[in-house]
Amino acid sequence: PELKKGFCEDVAALQKLGIRVVVVHGGGPQINAMLDKVGVESRFEGGMRVSSKEVVEVAEMVLCGSVNKEISSMICSAGGKALGLSGRDDSLLQCVKKINKDGYDLGFVGEVEVVNTELLEKLLDIGICPVVSPIGTGMG
Repeated sequence: PELKKGFCEDVAALQKLGIRVVVVHGGGPQINAMLDKVGVESRFEGGMRVSSKEVVEVAEMVLCGSVNKEISSMICSAGGKALGLSGRDDSLLQCVKKINKDGYDLGFVGEVEVVNTELLEKLLDIGICPVVSPIGTGMG
C-alpha cells in the first residue's frame, strides 16, 4: 500500500512539474486472488499465463475495474489528474495472438502491435495522465 501510494504521489508531482506521464499497470497477484476466489483454473507455460476465455474475463474485470480505478483515483487524491482506460477503449492497444518462445499457445494472450497514440496525446494535452489497463483488442 505504501509503495502504491508513493508511486501515485510521484506521478502527481511529475504532472505539477509539467512532465507528461502515461501509466500502464499490471495486476498479476490480484488476478490470481480473484481466479482462486471464483474457482477458475489457470496455468503458466514458460513463465507466462495461458489465458482461456474465462481467465481473460476475470483478468479484464480485475485490471479494468478495481486495479485501474484504484490507481487513477489515488493519483487524483495526490493532487494529479488521471483517467482510467482499458486498452480496448478506442482501440488503444491493438494486439496479435502470441505464441511463447517455446511454441506454447498462450490462448487469449496477445502482443501489442499498434498503440492509438492520438488518444493518449489528446489526454496529455489537457493535463490528464492516462492510466491504462493492459487488456487490448485484436487487430482486424
